[in-house]
Amino acid sequence: MKHLLLLIFFLLGLAPIPYVNEVPTLGNNFTYTGPVGGVGNSGSGNYMTGGNELIAYRGGQFDYQIFIYSIASGSWVLKKTLNYTISGREFGVGIALSPDDEYVAVGRTNPISVEFYKNNNNNWTYLNNIDLVTNNGTVRKLLLNGNGNFLVVHEGNIGGFPADGRVYVYNKLSDGSYNATPTIYDNTDPVSWGGEYGLGLDIRRDGKYLAIGSPGGIVSGNETGVVKIYNKFGDTFSSTPTYTINPPTTDLYQAFGYSIASDGAYMVIASASANYPTQASSTNQSVGKIHLYRLVGNTWNYLVSYWCPSIITGSWFGSRLSCSYNCSYIVSCADQQVVDPYGYRGTCYVYKRIKDALTLIHTLAPSNVSTDMYFGDYLASTKNGKGFSIGASGFASGSLSKGYYEMYKY
Repeated sequence: MKHLLLLIFFLLGLAPIPYVNEVPTLGNNFTYTGPVGGVGNSGSGNYMTGGNELIAYRGGQFDYQIFIYSIASGSWVLKKTLNYTISGREFGVGIALSPDDEYVAVGRTNPISVEFYKNNNNNWTYLNNIDLVTNNGTVRKLLLNGNGNFLVVHEGNIGGFPADGRVYVYNKLSDGSYNATPTIYDNTDPVSWGGEYGLGLDIRRDGKYLAIGSPGGIVSGNETGVVKIYNKFGDTFSSTPTYTINPPTTDLYQAFGYSIASDGAYMVIASASANYPTQASSTNQSVGKIHLYRLVGNTWNYLVSYWCPSIITGSWFGSRLSCSYNCSYIVSCADQQVVDPYGYRGTCYVYKRIKDALTLIHTLAPSNVSTDMYFGDYLASTKNGKGFSIGASGFASGSLSKGYYEMYKY
């Protein structure tokens, strides 16, 4: 009876995952030893992704490789290395693992397309590829839902006012291929210049809803940011929002929707550029905060907000978010959290959700340090709540920016 009650509470989101420890420990850390570039040599992009018990990341430069690790045994073990198929076509411009660990989608350029691989007992085999419909922008992010029935693509840097971003949804057909004509979501609401529509983006693992953030969106005349929810109907999502999430406050330029992490009935949304209330003209700006929401019926109820634990200007707390099953554990990263000679070193914070609130259980700084290493540039969690990985795109080894990542386990 006791175990049955624990299971019921867990499924209702009222109890933490029973088999994980409170504080994460460093399982492995690696400095990429291949060509310059490491975990990804850019400040934006989806170069790390998590499944149920797998995490994949990109390493290298120009002709990249994809490394897939498993924590099934309790320790992180490299299971597969995927090599590029065509030289000169940037491999891994985006990566997405399906939450059931069965599929991985890998973006590439020239032309922009996605390769699909199937997991056969950790022997990943190539399936097919599709060319993406684009608008001369940059693929920023790829997402797959639980069984790979939906491929979600965010294209940024389109240019031109007002959208500056677009989201495409491809659904899988009965023969296993994806439709050639995706559903396209453009921003139709007023935004500031460079609204970055779709920069915050997530899909629930069962495909029940799609969340699209517009951090430059204008709400009631204020440039605060906004998040739109699109519910699934049949084999596709609604063409218009089924629910709109506005920020809890109307503070200007807070970039609400800059990053989104959701699972089950919970969602975390970042106001990554929010200014701390006691700000002066040049201090405590863009500190950042995160907001917790809970789904009740078709309504997303606001619960609570949390400022960056360290109030430092330019932190952009929450600009990278990741969570495990039902958001039981949440990792939120910030850019500049250590006032030292190393500049943008970065810090990540681990929270445990207890009912409808979050408790900070650990603060993570990189175990290796270099100038402007951007620890937390890349972030992914396993859905089973056993671990997560943090990448540092700017980590330097000697005179080269090699990239670096740390893999943690609970």
